[in-house]
Amino acid sequence: MGLKDIAIVGNGGFAKEVEWLIDRINQRTNEWNILGFIDEKENKENRVIGDDSFVASVNNELHVTIAVGNGKIRSDIFNKYRKNENIQCPNFIDPSVLRPQEMHIGKGSIFVQAPYLQ
Repeated sequence: MGLKDIAIVGNGGFAKEVEWLIDRINQRTNEWNILGFIDEKENKENRVIGDDSFVASVNNELHVTIAVGNGKIRSDIFNKYRKNENIQCPNFIDPSVLRPQEMHIGKGSIFVQAPYLQ
């Protein structure tokens, strides 16, 4: 099976941390191809590939992770994107995170290990 394409929604510090997390996950499973970032401000230098209209117009499967710090904005974006059945919001869990296997996690969750706990 090939790599799954993913776009990171946001272009700030949280988005860069999620990019790093996906790179860490890829070191173990090599399953993600990061296309770039979704942001309202086009910035080729930071690999911005489009804005919300890009996501809304996707005609094939695309995974997105919403790396926006404000919970209300993140929820609004998720609700907008889920109208397109081609958009998938996978969970990203850092390999160092300890959790019970039976723990139920919703769509689009992001878990990282706090550095001070390692």
